[in-house]
Amino acid sequence: MTGEDPAAADYNLHRHRLTTLLAMAKQYIPYYRQKWREAGIDAANLDPARDFQQLPIVQKADLRRFAVEDRLDQRFELEHLQMESTSGSSGEPFQVFLDAASLRRRQLRTMRGLWHSGYRPGQRFLWLKRLPTDRITRPSLLRRIAGMSFVNVLLDPATVLEQYYSRRPSVLYGQQSALMMLAEGIDVERRPRPSIIVGFGEQLTPSIRNLVQARLGADITDFYGTTEVGLIAVHRPGDDSYRMMQPDLLYEYLPTEDVPGYERLIVTTLGGGAMPFIRYDTGDLVKRDHSRPGRPIVAIGGTKLDFLTMRSGQRIGPYLVDHAIYQIPGLKKYRVVQQADHSIDLYMSMTGGRATADVERDATTAMAGICGPGLELRLSELAESQGASAPKLRVIQSHVGSALTPIQ
Repeated sequence: MTGEDPAAADYNLHRHRLTTLLAMAKQYIPYYRQKWREAGIDAANLDPARDFQQLPIVQKADLRRFAVEDRLDQRFELEHLQMESTSGSSGEPFQVFLDAASLRRRQLRTMRGLWHSGYRPGQRFLWLKRLPTDRITRPSLLRRIAGMSFVNVLLDPATVLEQYYSRRPSVLYGQQSALMMLAEGIDVERRPRPSIIVGFGEQLTPSIRNLVQARLGADITDFYGTTEVGLIAVHRPGDDSYRMMQPDLLYEYLPTEDVPGYERLIVTTLGGGAMPFIRYDTGDLVKRDHSRPGRPIVAIGGTKLDFLTMRSGQRIGPYLVDHAIYQIPGLKKYRVVQQADHSIDLYMSMTGGRATADVERDATTAMAGICGPGLELRLSELAESQGASAPKLRVIQSHVGSALTPIQ
């Protein structure tokens, strides 16, 4: 990325906030103090408009090496903070701690995203929420006044469906897996017809979109975000690009050689707080339209996935695999696992609207076209016994050592 990119972060515009953020992080957060010292950077004398890109990129794998207390602003106490956790799809959950002000900023960002999606307070709003059955939660007074309620998707699916029928929401909000569970079990003769459906948490594939739209009666607005940062961007049905959820986030786009046309998305939380993220690598790749003003994001590759490594040493970018596989008609979910001997297991779940043999043939052709001759591929059914209760699936994973190296 260069300073000439109008869609990249405007460091000069945020000079004051960045100066305050860097000074706070250096003084009160051991992780940043050590990381910047190891990089030979004196953050106190940085000019954010000129030097911000000197700061090292922060990756989740690096953060995991440090205790929570070392990543926390030392002015805050853990017992007074709200904890959010990633699903652990990479093998280990990652915990983020939020103070009241940071939590409000994230909630306001989500509300702006909902407003952009067409939601207005007073509409019946139903959240399909994963909630441990031993935990009893009531919506806050504000949520009840705004017409918001939730259904625990960890309950029996029949119970979830009955609650959905009885509440007849105008706005339906939940993870893609929960929306699919609802869509697959719905009685179309009894179904409510929400005017807005918002999905988040997993990549929105054409198969998911088609299934939800056909069974629930409305298209999906895609909320893209991370547990670490919160909501980042929104894509409404019919829009040709994503809308970024400013103003408390700063975005950067760094080139990647492995996937032509895509860039790494780097985010900084400008508001600071108990656990700020400064030049944080989301692990996601985005594609922008550089011919349009502002160079908007037109595609997001999804969560960071492993590269596949061929016997020849060639590395296959996961987004090439993802782009080819998820467009196969009749495929609902998939998982690619490359074993240490370079062979590949492809696990698939079908929508039921197309012959299994046809889907398998298309998947085999797609993988062969990406990986080339000599591909050893095994096809199996993807188990979905946990349904909406299952954590986010890490859909492309390789056990070949060189493929596990983080992108630098």
